[in-house]
Amino acid sequence: GEVETRLLLGGIHRRLLFSLFLLLTSASFHMPKLFGFLVIAITAYTVSPLYAVAVIAVVGGGYLSFLPNWRKSGKKKRIALLACFVVGSAIPALLAFLLINLVTSCSPQDITTSLSSNEAKQAMWTSLGTATLATSIVLTLGTPLAYYLVKFESFANKIIGLIVILPIIIPPTVVGSALVHLFGPRQPIGALLHDSLGIVLTNNWVGIVLAQICVSSPFLIRALMAAISAIDLDLLEAARVYGAGRIRILVHIILPIVGWIVLSGCVLTWGRAIGEFEAVSIIAEHPMTMPVIIYKDFIEAGEKSQHVARAASMLIPPIAFGALYLMACRAWNVHTTRDQGGSRPSLPLELSSVATDARRREEKGGAMDRLMALLKNDQPREEK
Repeated sequence: GEVETRLLLGGIHRRLLFSLFLLLTSASFHMPKLFGFLVIAITAYTVSPLYAVAVIAVVGGGYLSFLPNWRKSGKKKRIALLACFVVGSAIPALLAFLLINLVTSCSPQDITTSLSSNEAKQAMWTSLGTATLATSIVLTLGTPLAYYLVKFESFANKIIGLIVILPIIIPPTVVGSALVHLFGPRQPIGALLHDSLGIVLTNNWVGIVLAQICVSSPFLIRALMAAISAIDLDLLEAARVYGAGRIRILVHIILPIVGWIVLSGCVLTWGRAIGEFEAVSIIAEHPMTMPVIIYKDFIEAGEKSQHVARAASMLIPPIAFGALYLMACRAWNVHTTRDQGGSRPSLPLELSSVATDARRREEKGGAMDRLMALLKNDQPREEK
């Protein structure tokens, strides 16, 4: 009504006055980044007050990302840089605007109220638990599969690799229908599991985990294959020659190479599993996960605030997990730069420390002279 409109306009006016004050301050103290960001904020609040927060976040973030590259590039490259940025940022800007507008359209009280019911709490914990279990199972079973596909090449392995990525191409509804057709209570395998082991996959958390595994497994398996391919066997052999044990090689060489690749695959797999709706709703509508309960609220309430609030609450776990992941990556990069004084990975430092220890043992009378001579020789050694 009129009261809400007055409150909205009053809040917008206060924000505009505060933004104008900061704009004058940034212009006085020569702060171009803050000046440009405030110009975007004032324009957004003036043109479209309802979507101002989303516009400021999207356009302001793009501005802060584009400005340093614009300054570094020469005059000849600026036109190409501007064209690539404008065209290439269309899809990320659309996705960011959708999500930010969804979050900002409801208050924290609405999100808290939407999660206060026992049904919503159970759905949230079901989604978190099943997605974590599905990711752990894919990591356990996918590691030997990825090693086999990378290290042993054959035409049959290419067929297996194609089967691995099929869930990305196949619609999730087809995956759910195939699971019900195979493990349904009226099917031979489903009846056998129920009669012999008492396992029921439909309308059970086991069915939810199975559907999440089938849909999200390609992301982690492909990441594992990339991680295994990134390991340099010559580097491992050099570390063994310098006297490093298996545990030290694992901690200082293998994990720094493959750790972040595998972690990225786990994040993608976990996010894909927690957001799966079609396959999960077909094989196991109960217990309900968060996507299922959001769809149920949308059917019942339409565009009302409860549906929007629960949809916004669904973004909390992925955003929190993604933020922790980015913070961990940032901490790792800072640690690497601080250790080496540059942006190179910490692997050469660790390997050089191993080599230094080996040289100290040599000085004390160790038997590493012939191995060191082999390493210094430019001719490759014959394979046995």
